[in-house]
Amino acid sequence: MALSVARDQRHDYVAYLEQWALVLSGQDPWMTSNTYGPLHNVIGLTSDVHPLVPKLLIGMALSLVNYLLVSELLRVSPPRLSIVAYLLFLPLNFLVISVVFSFGLNDGLVASLVGLAILLRLRRWLVVCGVVLGIAVLLKYYPALLIPFFFLDDRRFSLRGLVASALTVVTGLLVAAALWGTGFASALTTGAVRGPKLLSVLSALERSGLSSSFSGVFEILVRINALAVLLAVTLTLIAVYLTRLTWIEGSALVALIYLLIYKVGHQQFYLTWIMILIGLLIVNTRRSAWMAYSAIPAVVLLSAFQFGYEILTDEYRQIGGVVRDNVGFAAFLIGWLTVASMLVAAQIGDKKEREAQETECGIVV
Repeated sequence: MALSVARDQRHDYVAYLEQWALVLSGQDPWMTSNTYGPLHNVIGLTSDVHPLVPKLLIGMALSLVNYLLVSELLRVSPPRLSIVAYLLFLPLNFLVISVVFSFGLNDGLVASLVGLAILLRLRRWLVVCGVVLGIAVLLKYYPALLIPFFFLDDRRFSLRGLVASALTVVTGLLVAAALWGTGFASALTTGAVRGPKLLSVLSALERSGLSSSFSGVFEILVRINALAVLLAVTLTLIAVYLTRLTWIEGSALVALIYLLIYKVGHQQFYLTWIMILIGLLIVNTRRSAWMAYSAIPAVVLLSAFQFGYEILTDEYRQIGGVVRDNVGFAAFLIGWLTVASMLVAAQIGDKKEREAQETECGIVV
């Protein structure tokens, strides 16, 4: 929290304050660069007390959810490697430190809500879990892609959770329309037409000049990116259903897959995926643990990238510009290798689980 105060207003938080000034003055909060959900506007009301209050609330939310997660993790008595993985995923991860406490980005609150939803799902409080995920969607829209996976477990859908999420989102949007009009719809379309950003492979193609070699195809890929993301999520849902993966395993896979395809490659979007990885550790089966371990290299690289982004360079613009130009290629390659390794790890973990059961049965006999 001291770091949050010391780093003051920076990065996207400066734009947040401009958006929240519109909220406080009774104007349309989506007049400017606001591409967020209506809950983002509600948080902004606290900025009237002090400009840093929303930033502090985001940091406090993540700290609280972290405490709840680590308490649950220690309760299940995980292997030592799981504790090491947790440390790398969250408290020692510079991406978390930078995005949440230095920049104060609202993705930290999204990740906190998803972390809370994981704890609720583990306790089978499906309706409350659905409500929390719906609230996350009202803050930033991308958690909507996670909802079907949270309520699909071993080929069984929980309609209660799905309905609770849907009702929460619809109610929130209706309230937002009553307060501020239908500007939230324009935020959705603005997000769909944005150009490729930093960690996206499309951004790397554009910066390298390779996109000019097949400009027609490139423009189509950018234009239909939202449809490509929806198609990838649908195919992943089918695959998760057919392979009988659990809700947390399916969520971990799809959260990474849609980030690799989505053209707006912001590193802060990975916070939610990292939170789901901690959920894999808490579930504490051999399969879920191996899936989480296989993601360690990717998370460490994200942490190192963010350290260079904020501390060592000027966001890789004049200093380290080659990184900005090519990091999309690296992220795409490492990301898909991580997806593959998670799938392989699931098979290895499943095999070890069966071997352990067979050994136990032999001892009993």
